[in-house]
Amino acid sequence: MHILMIPSWYEKIFSPYAATFFKSFALALKKIGHDVGVISVVPFYLKECVQYRKFLLHKIELPGETLNGEIFQYLSIPKSIEFNRWLIFQIQKRMLKKYMAQYGIPDIVHVHSFSGGRGAIWLSQKYQIPYIVTEHSTMFARNIYSQKDLYYANDLYKNSQYNFAVSNEFCHLLERITKNKFSYIPNAVDIDFFTPPVTKMNQVFTFLNVGWLHYKKRQDLLIKAFIKKFNNRNAKLIIAGDGPELLNLEKLIVKNNMQKKIELYGLASPLEVKTLMQNANCFVLSSEFETFGVVLIEAMSCGLPVVATRSGGPESIITNESVGILCDSNDLDGLSTAMKKVYSSNYDPISIRNFVIDNFSEAAIMKKYDSIYNMVLRFMD
Repeated sequence: MHILMIPSWYEKIFSPYAATFFKSFALALKKIGHDVGVISVVPFYLKECVQYRKFLLHKIELPGETLNGEIFQYLSIPKSIEFNRWLIFQIQKRMLKKYMAQYGIPDIVHVHSFSGGRGAIWLSQKYQIPYIVTEHSTMFARNIYSQKDLYYANDLYKNSQYNFAVSNEFCHLLERITKNKFSYIPNAVDIDFFTPPVTKMNQVFTFLNVGWLHYKKRQDLLIKAFIKKFNNRNAKLIIAGDGPELLNLEKLIVKNNMQKKIELYGLASPLEVKTLMQNANCFVLSSEFETFGVVLIEAMSCGLPVVATRSGGPESIITNESVGILCDSNDLDGLSTAMKKVYSSNYDPISIRNFVIDNFSEAAIMKKYDSIYNMVLRFMD
């Protein structure tokens, strides 16, 4: 089957480790025998040009030797939302025509998040190619969508064969906002890559957080929670990632004289993330909003117990206390108490990993999507 994936964001020059789960998803489809292509139009911003001293207006890069298609970076014009929408659509049409001329017409299109979906609608209307949608965007949970966003989202969802969201809570939210039907299929993890360690290197109990350093991820709350319970205990906290909150987090650590116990690791490659997880004792996700939380299942695949906030996505992952603990978002006492409970408890890493294999492995998730693709094509026949 020829599947064309249209994710609304993807890895790019300025963010080489952004949205890696889209590439992993495409490669997982490839593993089970499908012919997979990827087309994505991703923005870059003037502030990135200043930060990295590069201006890449027409940089095109292929997403990998085993995947067909291309990723196109365009300059997002500040305060010009409608122009940017129009520009994305024009670039998409050019890319799609080029893709089909080179690789043929796909059997089905899989859109990931609505903002890149106009190309799928165009393909459906012009070439009668069916499409399905998996929504990931936190825009809806954060209540920062406009009426125009809702218009374009609804136009995509109502013409889709199926709509999916990556957590049960997210399904309910989208159904309430858009009045369209959504079903739950979670994101997947590569269990052959994220594996438990043979032995742990760290002698100190280590909490780990990996993610974009943005206020919605609430690493500031995580630091305060760690200070509250572990200032005088044999424990440390590692936060890996980069983002706009970096300087504020550094100041918070210095202000509390915690430089020896809290480390800001910096941007980490997938291999570095795996190594960090293998040498940690607990993974903590402190976000205010999450549609899923891929890093949770990556950590759990390495055998780690997890602590996460009830932020929209983790509730569909941590479904029993044998794998970790949920606490309310933006709750300092709740987060620190949950971390202390994991610190004082014994978890079975084999049981945690088996839970992930059964529920979130690529084999389990791709089997579900493979069934959906075949169902759509049978219906079209």
